[in-house]
Amino acid sequence: MIDHIWYKVKSIANQNYSGIDGNMRYFLYVKDDILYANAFPMPYKFSCTPKDKIVTKEFPAKNEELPKITDWLNEQSQKEWEPVSIAEYKEFNGVGR
Repeated sequence: MIDHIWYKVKSIANQNYSGIDGNMRYFLYVKDDILYANAFPMPYKFSCTPKDKIVTKEFPAKNEELPKITDWLNEQSQKEWEPVSIAEYKEFNGVGR
């Protein structure tokens, strides 16, 4: 369970924010005053995970939204996240071509 997000929105806008909860990884970033919260299965990082495996929700980029983002991430972490297989990873990332 994610207790809270440690960074403020301004910090997330400057350096992004990521973490792990059980079999779920998450990645937060800000673009154009929108905070994008992304939840996805282990084991690979956001940029190496097939897009169809990532669940994204948009929030206003405001510090007051951080508890809602935490709640949403905790809801996502309750799902049964099927790990990305090596074959899926290789196909998405063009490994072995």
